[in-house]
Amino acid sequence: MKCPSCGAQYDKKLLNCPFCKGENTLEAERRYQAELKAIDTATLNLKYLPQKIAQFVSKYMTRILLAGLVIFTFGFIAMQVFGILVEKKQLHDIDKNKQVLETYLIEGKYEKMADYLLERTSYDAAYLKYREVADAFSNLLEIRRSKAALNGENEDYLYGVKSALYYGNELLQEAGEAIGDQTVRGNEAVLKSFIDETYAYFYEDLKLEDEKLEELSQYDFVDPFFDKEVRVLIAQLGLEQNDEME
Repeated sequence: MKCPSCGAQYDKKLLNCPFCKGENTLEAERRYQAELKAIDTATLNLKYLPQKIAQFVSKYMTRILLAGLVIFTFGFIAMQVFGILVEKKQLHDIDKNKQVLETYLIEGKYEKMADYLLERTSYDAAYLKYREVADAFSNLLEIRRSKAALNGENEDYLYGVKSALYYGNELLQEAGEAIGDQTVRGNEAVLKSFIDETYAYFYEDLKLEDEKLEELSQYDFVDPFFDKEVRVLIAQLGLEQNDEME
């Protein structure tokens, strides 16, 4: 089957995608239904259990073993029922979390969304829509901090512009992939607004052209040549780096 999260092909009987660990909801549902059917069958068999136990004891087992078999049977059923109840609770919790996250998404409270996701330590494919926005927004914050620096709120232009270029390109790549993966999740408009704000910063605030932007996107953050290029850019913007802040 094709993974709805990352698009990879894998065995439809696997519970999770081996590439992105996204949940195979069809297989999960199939197993869930199979467990329900097994419980129904086991419950029906209980009706005939006394007769079967008597025949079994008379031929092969002692009374002590018979008691053990009965205990084991009821214990097994109890475990299956408990597992189903736990799974239902987990699904309920996921639905509740998604309602909270959807509210944050609609209201534009992206920072609260990110904090809420951090409290959910286990990754679930059901939250992918919101994780994409939270990750993109964390990168966007670096751009906004850099913009504040250019407006005179901070004289550490080197670090600010480097961070904006590095995380801005990461935002463009990841958000672009999320929008272009052919899966409609309902977060495309928000991601597109983040992309537009990033390009506006690059083109309007840093006065970059496409060719130069492409060149700068190739550097690693700690590359000394990246520092050199950014210093040139800062000078072209008519700003003076305060090296004491490095």
